[in-house]
Amino acid sequence: MVVGLIVGLIANLPNTISLIGTSHRDSLAKDVATSQLENLRLKGFDNLGSPGTTSFSDSRLNLLPSSSASYTIADCPVNICINGETDIKQVTVTLSWKEKNQTRSIKLSTFISKGGLK
Repeated sequence: MVVGLIVGLIANLPNTISLIGTSHRDSLAKDVATSQLENLRLKGFDNLGSPGTTSFSDSRLNLLPSSSASYTIADCPVNICINGETDIKQVTVTLSWKEKNQTRSIKLSTFISKGGLK
């Protein structure tokens, strides 16, 4: 019985190690995306620039295989800014990387307004 338990644990070890690695990369991607959002928030509304997509780099991206990172500045969507507010921008950070021949990605969004929180 003990031998069967040990064999079962050893058989599942590679899968467990793989899941730990995946979890670590997911967490790393979230950290990088969150940091970029905070950097953009610190720039302030007036310094965000025109709507569009811009690539960015972070040294931690080297730990994500075949990674790419960008952020998008957009005017506030009309379904959120129903009164046509022009002093709110939507900021979305997107990261993607390859893992086991699949593309994984994370996308975080926030709103940045002139003068801070409303």
